[in-house]
Amino acid sequence: MHSRALAIEVAKRQHLHIARWQLRLLAVSDTARRARVRDHGWRRAHPGVFSQPGTDEPTRRIAAALLLYSRPTGGPQRVEHL
Repeated sequence: MHSRALAIEVAKRQHLHIARWQLRLLAVSDTARRARVRDHGWRRAHPGVFSQPGTDEPTRRIAAALLLYSRPTGGPQRVEHL
């Protein structure tokens, strides 16, 4: 599966949000991320957290806040190791 498609699948499991560190882990470049923001309606929900288009409901806002405060401490290294 293509890295952008993987990113969309991850975001679906997180109420249509994805963190910058997750995008990088999935090999989605900053250039590709900026294109998604510009051309596909993604928005910056919080610093380092991006939201795909959808309704703005409380569950989504909570999911975005959780991603904001869940910066990995060794998470990418653990995933690479596995």
